[in-house]
Amino acid sequence: MPGRCYETQKDFGNALAAARRACEMGPELVVCWFNLVACLFTQGHLDHAIGRLNHCVKLGTGNMHLRGHVLASVPQIFRLPPKEAEGQYRDILAQNPASGQAWSGLAMLKPMSLGLADIAADAQGVATN
Repeated sequence: MPGRCYETQKDFGNALAAARRACEMGPELVVCWFNLVACLFTQGHLDHAIGRLNHCVKLGTGNMHLRGHVLASVPQIFRLPPKEAEGQYRDILAQNPASGQAWSGLAMLKPMSLGLADIAADAQGVATN
């Protein structure tokens, strides 16, 4: 992605422009929107990043791996209440019990901890992969 090249050169204006252009060229591609979110986040445009992140989740609704990645990658800007985040992670796990990112995200929620049923389900998911 050209945007990443610009970012490595600390040319953040062109990085943001390239990320936006990628979204225009591939509006159905979640990866384009996710890269835009990362670019907005690193430049401190948190409100815009949150809106685009929600768009990523909507585009990738059926992709449990993507949803887990989005939730786990940028929790500081997703701003989900713990119960809502728990619901998102549990939805991912219901469809893909072997999602390590979802298990990790669920375990990291505060002040919640995993119960014995969660630990058993995680172990079963690991055993099947």
